[in-house]
Amino acid sequence: MRGSCCHAPTRFGGGDRVHLVPWGVDLTRFRPAAEREPGLLLSARMHEPVYDLPTVLRGVAVELAADPAARLVIAGEGRGTPELERLAAQLLPAGRYRFIGRIGIEAMVEWLGRAEVYLSASHSDSTSQSLIEAMACGAIPVVSDIEGNRAWVRDGENARLFAPGDSDGLARALRAARADTAWAAAARRVNRARVERDADAAANLGRVEQLFESLVTRASRSRGARA
Repeated sequence: MRGSCCHAPTRFGGGDRVHLVPWGVDLTRFRPAAEREPGLLLSARMHEPVYDLPTVLRGVAVELAADPAARLVIAGEGRGTPELERLAAQLLPAGRYRFIGRIGIEAMVEWLGRAEVYLSASHSDSTSQSLIEAMACGAIPVVSDIEGNRAWVRDGENARLFAPGDSDGLARALRAARADTAWAAAARRVNRARVERDADAAANLGRVEQLFESLVTRASRSRGARA
């Protein structure tokens, strides 16, 4: 499923000539939907221990108890799916959550474009592709406070962060993200601008091509100088 992967940036050169280029996203596809759905919370990570979906469920349970309009959609699948389904049935109100399984790009674009909040409790990540996609689509990130996420978002600026494994912290971060609509609107603008600047797949592919061309040109000049 696209949207649950982590991609380290492409690295070229060495020493002070290193270039880090994120793969990025297709900004012509990953865009906000015409209408956003208030209260729609989306998890798009695979159901594996590193992504810590139990913390998401426990934190979201607090929000669903406080706001009858909120609901959780859980995309993805994995070894932990059966246990997550059992835990969700214990913690979350019936009819207020949904497991939708592994989905393709178009479905992911639709869900992220409509979602109010994107959730991730990952304990470890490089550049999270699903985070970049959420930022492009306008879903407010409520994500774990880890280095891979901090490279793209800052608490209180364009996201709300919480300590890994802290479901109470997730609940507080989620409440803060949803409580201030003016802040959320500003965060969405910041996130879209950041992705357009640094994670446009088409532009970044062009950068990679230019870097390869410069390496070939440099190598040709070096061989010519030695001839």
